[in-house]
Amino acid sequence: MKKIQQGFTLIELMIVVAIIGILAAVAIPAYQDYITRAQVVEGPGLMDGFKASVAEFYGTAGHFPTKIGAGGSVEGTTQGKYGAINVTPIGGGTGTGFMMEYTLSTGRASGQTVGLTTNDGSFWTCTTKGVAGTAVSTKYLPSACK
Repeated sequence: MKKIQQGFTLIELMIVVAIIGILAAVAIPAYQDYITRAQVVEGPGLMDGFKASVAEFYGTAGHFPTKIGAGGSVEGTTQGKYGAINVTPIGGGTGTGFMMEYTLSTGRASGQTVGLTTNDGSFWTCTTKGVAGTAVSTKYLPSACK
């Protein structure tokens, strides 16, 4: 009577391990990029909440606010889960423009910024040129900023 082979050979196991290694080499960097993009998207999302307040302040006062936060011209929180919002009135708050920047403090994009600028409070433009840090890589930007 013949004995039936049971189990896997060493070659078969090595091939499976090699395939898993190749898949992991592709999947891990893609996953890290996905996480970084999710962290960068938080900034424009947080800044969306301040757009109406900035536009209202500009319409009422005739110039842009000089800061956002408790006791400032536009009330609201400036700290997110992955970073903080910095405010830069263009032209010293004289009404020539306004920029909000989100600077990441954690993750692979730590120290990088993404921002929104306006000249009239109603039309906002996404920007990666920042005052607080280096620009976020374009591969991490939200689709609205590309």
